[in-house]
Amino acid sequence: MRRGARLLDYAFRRLDRCPHGISKPSCRKCRIHCYAPDKRNEIRAIMRYVGPRMIFIHPIAAIRHLYTELIN
Repeated sequence: MRRGARLLDYAFRRLDRCPHGISKPSCRKCRIHCYAPDKRNEIRAIMRYVGPRMIFIHPIAAIRHLYTELIN
């Protein structure tokens, strides 16, 4: 299994076990840190890369994410 696939699988497992459930805030604003510190750093690196490109990759998801970040 590739490194990216392992990290994605890890992220989905953490989200499935999140005590906040569907009403989970973004990880940046969450009081509970679900990810191990090394995995958190990997996610940050990925988000730094893909974040600015998200508007071109999936514009609706990017706008939805910005909206959710602003109201929470």
